[in-house]
Amino acid sequence: MNIIIYSSTFYPNVGGLENIMEGLADEWSLSNTITVFTKTKNINADNKTYPIIRKTQLLALYKKVKKADVFVEANISLKTCLVGLLCKKKWVVIHHLPYNHQNTISGKLKNQLTKICYNISVSNYVASTLKGKSIIINNFYNTNFRRIDSIEKKKDFVFLGRLVSDKGADIAINAFAEIIKKGFNSTLTIIGDGPEKQSLLAIVDKEKINNNVFFEGTLTGEILVKKLNEHKIMIIPSRWQEPFGLIALEGLACGCIIIAVNSGGLTEAAKEFGNYFSIDDENNLTVLMEKFITKPQLFNVDKNKLKLYLASRTKEIVAQQYLIYFKEKMLA
Repeated sequence: MNIIIYSSTFYPNVGGLENIMEGLADEWSLSNTITVFTKTKNINADNKTYPIIRKTQLLALYKKVKKADVFVEANISLKTCLVGLLCKKKWVVIHHLPYNHQNTISGKLKNQLTKICYNISVSNYVASTLKGKSIIINNFYNTNFRRIDSIEKKKDFVFLGRLVSDKGADIAINAFAEIIKKGFNSTLTIIGDGPEKQSLLAIVDKEKINNNVFFEGTLTGEILVKKLNEHKIMIIPSRWQEPFGLIALEGLACGCIIIAVNSGGLTEAAKEFGNYFSIDDENNLTVLMEKFITKPQLFNVDKNKLKLYLASRTKEIVAQQYLIYFKEKMLA
């Protein structure tokens, strides 16, 4: 197949959407002709087997799409949707997030356009917010995240994410402070950075838990994998509804028990391997954390089932799911 991809942000930018679209392009290019259009610049040479057009012009994009079998967009763009409208029989949009949270004219217009294109959503949650019908293909995770048996899990709780209010690091710290007040000698590691860091440090000082809470800053690659392997429990207390919750897969792959808020796509990512609390009842997070400390056997997961689940969420498997859909819809 000849597949044209438009992703406004792409490699070498780093992020959830960028990583997913780069991974799909890499896999699809093994057996298909791929061209990527993006607005993302790269000061270095592109080390890819497929061309990346980094200065997207509508006419050039249209000419390419007209000759292609599939036109794939990462979220709807009002700047390039005209190409999709002119070639709607081959227009597929992968929705990585809902549009209703924007509550703007552009957001509402994008959602209306989902009635015209073929829709693929990364979760049932995202699909439920769209005006148009959608199939579900969950995201893949980077298999570099894995359990390293030689690393002993000596630490209890870990939070991973940007230090912004939406991610809820303060919720994790406040719940953890209650654990310490109950007399438990436990640890909480905060991995990430952001504008809320100073206010989080202030909470730690106020609660006098400086000896139990450790701020590691931003970690990536193998350093991050090894750090997650040191911990028993990953806490995901997001205030906003995560479109999917890839972080849960990464934690599970590193052998972490997942305690997450029961909203958005997190329950779809962690499935039966997660333990959930309501964001409207933050005390329930403290209860779950205490239960793990006192009765860790209640949090055991079926390792064989987990292994099979993670195997179904690899880049190779997910990319193939997309190709099967393209062939059914565009080449039938």
